[in-house]
Amino acid sequence: MVEEEISNKVNSGWVLVPENPDSSLTETVLQLSTSVTSLQRQPAPVSAEPRIGLPDKWNGVDGRPDGLLATLDMLFECQPTKYTTARAKVALLTSLLSGQAQEWAAALYYDKSAACNDYALFVEELKKTFWGDASLRSIF
Repeated sequence: MVEEEISNKVNSGWVLVPENPDSSLTETVLQLSTSVTSLQRQPAPVSAEPRIGLPDKWNGVDGRPDGLLATLDMLFECQPTKYTTARAKVALLTSLLSGQAQEWAAALYYDKSAACNDYALFVEELKKTFWGDASLRSIF
């Protein structure tokens, strides 16, 4: 029973047991030292997802959020495991809004709009609200 338990631990990589039960403690220490040295020489794992800085906030009045939306699209493509749901994407975009745009997003959230659960719909609504003909005429 004990031998089977030791064998299972050895096979799972958790316990180092000398191959020869009669080997000395010195040999075991040397084996451990070699294992540690080997592990230290291995390169650190490379992150598959690059780090991308977040863009500046957009207030809904100054300019257009083209750069903001393009950066977020790239971020979502490059970090797919970080932003796995549409709601997480909407939450990130909302956190990058300020002023009128943030107030608009908060109203959608509190009204439980379907756009808050659908990133593409949220962006479409954002564009309609802030890029529509009437809003563009008021800016230019």
